Amino acid sequence: MSLEQVLGPVVPSGLLSAFLEQIPFGVAVFDEQGAPVLHNTAFTQIVGVLPARVQQVPLQCDPVTRALAGGEVLGEETDLRAPGPDGPSRRVRASVLRLPRGGVLLLVPAERTVDVREILGVVAHDLRNPLAAMRMTAQLLGKPDEMADERRVTLAKRLLTSSNRMEAIVRTLLEYVRSSAGAVVRLHREPMDLGELTRRVVEEQEIAYPGRRAETRVIGDPVGSWDPGRLDQVIAHLVTNAFRHGAESPRPTVTVDGSAADRVTVAVTNGGPPIPPEVMGQLFRPFALPAPAPGSPRRQIGLGLFVVHELVTAHGGTVAGTSDQTATRFEVSLPRDTVTPA
Repeated sequence: MSLEQVLGPVVPSGLLSAFLEQIPFGVAVFDEQGAPVLHNTAFTQIVGVLPARVQQVPLQCDPVTRALAGGEVLGEETDLRAPGPDGPSRRVRASVLRLPRGGVLLLVPAERTVDVREILGVVAHDLRNPLAAMRMTAQLLGKPDEMADERRVTLAKRLLTSSNRMEAIVRTLLEYVRSSAGAVVRLHREPMDLGELTRRVVEEQEIAYPGRRAETRVIGDPVGSWDPGRLDQVIAHLVTNAFRHGAESPRPTVTVDGSAADRVTVAVTNGGPPIPPEVMGQLFRPFALPAPAPGSPRRQIGLGLFVVHELVTAHGGTVAGTSDQTATRFEVSLPRDTVTPA
């Protein structure tokens, strides 16, 4: 069935399609048999399915089925599952309206529904670990027994590492809140050596993840004008992801390449299972994570790469990810000197 047969001569189909591409919602129109007739780009991004596949096979969506049977669905949390037994699933808040000539219209927000309790549970879990380490370290330092200076220095470093991990979690949440409120990322640029900063951040992450190591390489001239505090966050998030999700062997590599005259790139590469294309396309959006395996707790809140994207964009740079059977790679490209808008 054509779009005109489903909607009627309300507006020209070309004009309607152009309009749907401009609105910040995912929209799909289905005919009386549940076959897709029209959808916009936002819809395919939310569901994680290529347009060609959506056109060939109906989407699996319970609210659409119920609406076709004679009802309307408004603001209902549901799973949108792509075609096929292994199709990706997205948790969204969906509304489905019946159309006058048969068929239905499915509307979903641009961001998936987020369970606040789930987020709080993950944050509480991640804060509990470094807090416990700090408590145990403080107890050791408080003992009256004599302790070698080297041992005291080691314990002091452990305290600093744990507090840095807690601060990183809090900063990530704050960056998301500020971005959601429309706040502009303020940068404090200064001449700096990105290779030196990267080495330091990698060493800190190695302490935070005992037993994990990364190889750091610096090529060319890594000097530019950037905000060191912000780039500290960027590199820490990328290295943390490599340690959490990458294989232990071979070691992840962090390459700072200053060979180009106008920009410097930082690439973090690790082995391990590849990230599916439909998941990779969602990773830079807040809370856009694949559902955990049944019975497995959520161990991330899905904000790290979103914060990376926001901070890199504020520097006038770009960030992109690729993944296949050989490696997963995230690359940040930063102009050496860009004036930050006031």
